[in-house]
Amino acid sequence: MERCLASSKLQEARTAHLHVLKPCSRVLMLGEGPGRLLETLIQSMPHAQFVVVDQSRPMMEQATQVLIASGCDPGQFTWLHVDALHTDLGTETFDLVTTPFFLDCFTQPQLTSLIPRIANACKPDASWLVADFQVPAAKGWQKVRARWVHWLMYQFFRRVTSIAANHWTDPDCFLSAAGFHLLSRKESNYGLIRSDLWRRGDGSVPVRAGCAQT
Repeated sequence: MERCLASSKLQEARTAHLHVLKPCSRVLMLGEGPGRLLETLIQSMPHAQFVVVDQSRPMMEQATQVLIASGCDPGQFTWLHVDALHTDLGTETFDLVTTPFFLDCFTQPQLTSLIPRIANACKPDASWLVADFQVPAAKGWQKVRARWVHWLMYQFFRRVTSIAANHWTDPDCFLSAAGFHLLSRKESNYGLIRSDLWRRGDGSVPVRAGCAQT
């Protein structure tokens, strides 16, 4: 469905900041889906270990088959078939977290619990790659279009995957409260898709104040 409806746009958002990442040894991945980002990271980080959290066992099995077929070493990645909302992810063990099109699946109360739990698993200088569908801040046809796309997406995924969220909650303030600073943000598809690089213990750029619900 991703390849048919979004072409390469989602993968471009997932990988937009890979060229500026620091060397990593342990990577935590949530919302990985078919394994496209994992395959790319394995190729660029051949000595890193990857822990991938996913609630869908069929998706995990399908992604594993694709990764092995592409030549990836199965000893380099570990799948956790768990609910990220209720899982102990450890303390200060990961130097990179990826959440591609994952945080936009949660309500504000869920993010209040989830983001600190993920942050607790990160090292003091960890990086965090975030890609989400957003509603642009500026008024105009782009915002109207994004609202319609969001409405259709949330109607579909609430029925198919039973997510609780029915709209997008901007995660910026939760990430900032967890000690992460926004280093770079790229928007695409007329502002519908946002790709961020956040990092602890580094320089920052301003982010919008408050936890906006859109």
